[in-house]
Amino acid sequence: MQLDLFANDKPLVNTDTDESKICIECKEEVHLSNFYVLSKSKLKYKEDNTKYHSRCKPCYLKNETAKQRIKKTAPPPSKSCDCCGTPIHIKPNMDHDHETLTFRGWLCYRCNSGIGSLGDNVEGVERALKYLKAHYEQHRTTS
Repeated sequence: MQLDLFANDKPLVNTDTDESKICIECKEEVHLSNFYVLSKSKLKYKEDNTKYHSRCKPCYLKNETAKQRIKKTAPPPSKSCDCCGTPIHIKPNMDHDHETLTFRGWLCYRCNSGIGSLGDNVEGVERALKYLKAHYEQHRTTS
């Protein structure tokens, strides 16, 4: 059983009508026509089983504009992940602070999605570390 570190109060998709979805940025319930449709290559990474972006169109555009601004000030992409050090064979991910919009580093897909899944903050990573340590130590003492 996985530990649910970031439970939402509301489901991302309205299960009553399936015509609206909660934007992860503005937290508003928005009609599906106000979300961009994902490309087929990005569908396999979706967790809510919809073909729509997780941000509504206004939030998506605001986010993309911010990413372009950050990219202009970022150093050239690294050949290896700034987090785990493994070589990046595919396009590196530009990691940035979502509040201050400052560049943090170039990451592989796994590190970028892992940090994002943990809340994109130190507290989320610390909760996950505490959880893993508790289970690691528990497993070691019972063997």
